[in-house]
Amino acid sequence: TTDEKKEEAPSPPKSSSDTTTPIQPSNLPPPAHQYTNYPLKNIRTPHAHDVLCGRGGGTNNHAGNESFRDLVNERKRTYLNSSKREKPLVSRS
Repeated sequence: TTDEKKEEAPSPPKSSSDTTTPIQPSNLPPPAHQYTNYPLKNIRTPHAHDVLCGRGGGTNNHAGNESFRDLVNERKRTYLNSSKREKPLVSRS
């Protein structure tokens, strides 16, 4: 038998996606409370039962969005424990 030294394969070069950029305070979004009075575009009179789409506190803090999140959370466990056939029934209830 001969003692052969096995050479290790060179490691592949790191791609740009392998590097991480540390989060600096300047990279962070502004706090959510800055959006509480954010102007809503193209909405003349949002009502408490409306669910608004968008980013930030202007939509997140809207009464309709809060009610919708409550409704989803009330039914989430039932939905997750339902069969594939039952899920549409739970989502419509």
